[in-house]
Amino acid sequence: MRPVLLFVLFGIITSACEKKEVKLSQIDTFTGGMSREWLIAENFFSGVDVTQLEDCHSDDIAVFSKGDPGEDKLIPVYKWNKNEKRCSAIDEDLRLYFTLSGNTIIFGDQDMLTNGTGEIWDIDKAESSEIIISQNKGTSDERRLRFVPKPNP
Repeated sequence: MRPVLLFVLFGIITSACEKKEVKLSQIDTFTGGMSREWLIAENFFSGVDVTQLEDCHSDDIAVFSKGDPGEDKLIPVYKWNKNEKRCSAIDEDLRLYFTLSGNTIIFGDQDMLTNGTGEIWDIDKAESSEIIISQNKGTSDERRLRFVPKPNP
């Protein structure tokens, strides 16, 4: 009887230690729960990866968050921070709202929330290790952004 009891206990213990895969919601993939920083690894525009072309893009960081705590409502916010390396004097940080719908992400300002217009991008890949979004795929005006998790300092 003891060997059977030990075998059952061993089975219970090992099944409790199994690795379980958790599927994140789409917003949590982008925001990491509340806010997540991503390195803009590729900024592809009209056949050129401008991230590789100009060093000033190499430290650009994107932040996807579920909202700024100082606002009345938590509305998802996207920030593109230019950081230390600026391409020109007019190279500024960008702050937009975003919404996710199926395989698209829409970026816009406050008006996007009331009149529904904004810049629509396709979500080609959305995983915790990489996000790829694109516009006008396969045309001369193709635009693609690839984000990878920002490395810890």
